[in-house]
Amino acid sequence: MLSVSILVVKARRGCRRVCQPVHHHIREDVVEAYCVSEDANQAVTWLFCSFSLVRSGTSVEVKECSDHAERKTDLLIVGAGPFGLAMAAYAKHLGIEHLIVGKSMGFWKANMPKGMYLRSACDWHLDPLNVDTIEKFVGTRGLSTKDVEPLSLEFYLSYAQWFQEQKQVSVLPALVWKLDWNESEAFPFRAVMDNGENVVAKFVVVAVGF
Repeated sequence: MLSVSILVVKARRGCRRVCQPVHHHIREDVVEAYCVSEDANQAVTWLFCSFSLVRSGTSVEVKECSDHAERKTDLLIVGAGPFGLAMAAYAKHLGIEHLIVGKSMGFWKANMPKGMYLRSACDWHLDPLNVDTIEKFVGTRGLSTKDVEPLSLEFYLSYAQWFQEQKQVSVLPALVWKLDWNESEAFPFRAVMDNGENVVAKFVVVAVGF
């Protein structure tokens, strides 16, 4: 079982602090948590977390859904970028029932400039198990890492798609408009989605990137 109720995930490497749980309603404050592995069975402890949260219930009106449109999951992963996909793959490996929501690599596809090259090299892969790495991906194309470095945006997006297919990560293409927490509920987190669904979860990872 995961040791925390909600984690906010952003990429940063080399951190060595223990993660602190966040037990409150989502507000317009900044939450930081630093995670390292204390238990090999914890799915979220290898990531550094830091993200500025947006106030629940923005100017967009959201209607609550009827019960038949409600999904239940043990772990809700918000965000389908590199770290959301990695988290979903790791949760699946550990047998944690989960749901990942968002647009697969959506921010990268919509906002990164065409022709961009990453500062990271081939060791910046998505697999915490070190199986479906960039090195393995280029090998399937009959190439070496030297052939693809520096990594182009187009190449990295193709790797992310391949990784998602290899890990069989299925993403619900919806965005979270509102996230509430009620400690009295068996599934204390309730996410209101922009597609009209509600998702209730025992734990939440917010992996929305930079």
